[in-house]
Amino acid sequence: MTLDPSPSRRVEIGITLLGLLGLALFLAFYDRVFPSAAIDLTLSRAEISQLAHTYLADQGYDLQGYESALSFDESGWASLYLQQTLGVAETNELIRAKGLPIWYWRARWFRPLQKEEDTAFLSPGGDVVGFYHTVPEEAPGADLPQAEARVLAETFLTQDQGWALADWEAVAASSEERPGGRTDHHFEWRQRDFNVGESELRLAVDVQGDRIGSYDYWLKVPEAFQRHYMEQRNRAWFFADASYNIGFFVFGLAAFVSYLIAAWRGVISWHTGLVPAVVVAAIGLLAGLNELPLRKIWYPTTEDYVLFWLEQIFNMIITVGYTAAGVLIL
Repeated sequence: MTLDPSPSRRVEIGITLLGLLGLALFLAFYDRVFPSAAIDLTLSRAEISQLAHTYLADQGYDLQGYESALSFDESGWASLYLQQTLGVAETNELIRAKGLPIWYWRARWFRPLQKEEDTAFLSPGGDVVGFYHTVPEEAPGADLPQAEARVLAETFLTQDQGWALADWEAVAASSEERPGGRTDHHFEWRQRDFNVGESELRLAVDVQGDRIGSYDYWLKVPEAFQRHYMEQRNRAWFFADASYNIGFFVFGLAAFVSYLIAAWRGVISWHTGLVPAVVVAAIGLLAGLNELPLRKIWYPTTEDYVLFWLEQIFNMIITVGYTAAGVLIL
């Protein structure tokens, strides 16, 4: 005679079946729901870093003795605009078809307490979609007329980056004299046949003195969309913060009341929660250490490098300790 499974066993079976259903739905609708489905990471971090280093060296920038950092980022505004204009599935198709600069690697070389640094942006496939060479305003350099600087910028776009400028319309040009006698120039172009809502595909080149100082290829999003989105997000953030604070207060109150009841009954047993708390702390610490090298990408070169790392480690330990304490109390 076969006995019916116990209630706890039925719950386990139900949870397992729901998990398998969730996995099936995730795989079936991944491309329609997640913008990250358009990412094809065919190159490793080491390969991307080498490509970026080679590219910057070819531009004449010496990276010897510089600290390096690498991260993978998303152009948030561009991604949001395309999703709301086209939908996720069509956005993913467009990103794949036209190679839009939505997802990119950021490779940075810097020296602590030095303003001059270099950053290159590469697509998941390894194509350079931008770079910046940051120099002090007082750094010396040439004083080229804007017309000559434009020739340099156009030559760079056609010969180095392979763009056909016949497909692009010039939309901006400006020049600025720097304190050290250098004149910097900024040029922008808009692709003629790109038509997705009110967004624009743009190219930009900065000429620092008589050399290319930056290059950018990006999707320009209407300012009206950004303002409207931020208005919506501000309301959402308010309710999220309010719910978090209320939940934190209720959780703290419940923990305090539970402590009083347990103390009154004489059944306080801290060691019960110690093992799961230690396990959570260990996993959190390993995850934090794994993520720690990525924080170099945001290091401000005006801050002491040792203090920067001490602050990062301290914040990591506090976060891990806070999480473990919550598990212990529960």
